[in-house]
Amino acid sequence: KEGAQADADGDGVANVIEAALGRDPLRPDLSPPTAIIPAAGRHAFTFTRDTRMTDLTIEVAASSDLVHWEVIARSSAGGPLLPVAPFAPLLENVSASPIQSIGVIRRHTVRNVLSSSSTPGFFRLNIVPPAP
Repeated sequence: KEGAQADADGDGVANVIEAALGRDPLRPDLSPPTAIIPAAGRHAFTFTRDTRMTDLTIEVAASSDLVHWEVIARSSAGGPLLPVAPFAPLLENVSASPIQSIGVIRRHTVRNVLSSSSTPGFFRLNIVPPAP
């Protein structure tokens, strides 16, 4: 299967999303593309991405009720993941490339946005294609 929205490896993730997240669209993945982990009383959201996919915008959105979503961090043109005002999440961007000196695959972690002790924290990764 070819094309951005196709799922060539049959793992349920579209080719464009796999490419954006630094995964091989032709090989099924055994692990999910994103993860949420408790971290010091708060939720942390983590994912990897390929910074060479400069035509895509990557957004991290958060919600306390799965209805109202707020974009809290954004990356455009392969740049770093940055906070979106008025939010101030702690962001970690580190190399996840097999060859560290190349560093095109980055692991992003978003922390301290929603308290895990008071309100459930939900995250969503938005991969926005270029405008037609």
